[in-house]
Amino acid sequence: MEQRHKDIIRRNYRKLSEEIQESIVLLCKDLWTAKIISKPMMEEILEGNNTNRKRAMALLDLLPTRGPYAFETFYKLAVANELHGAADILKPPSDEQSHFPKVDVNFDTS
Repeated sequence: MEQRHKDIIRRNYRKLSEEIQESIVLLCKDLWTAKIISKPMMEEILEGNNTNRKRAMALLDLLPTRGPYAFETFYKLAVANELHGAADILKPPSDEQSHFPKVDVNFDTS
């Protein structure tokens, strides 16, 4: 993982852990399927911690050590699992782009 990506995770550690904690089991399984983490790593995260918040923090502690594809894979899985808050933290959208679906709201009552 590039240093700038490690820095993003470290600077946003608390917020990221809040954003991913409800989907931590799914994220761990997806990261295992993508070969970013091993099965023993996944089991340690999920079984060695008694709350989703602690599981999320354990995953965030591990990710920076998991090679050059860990950050991009984590980002893509955040988007795929509709964890838009986490995705926006990892790669803030520009004005033209967002991870949230565009909604056209027209309140024309004529």
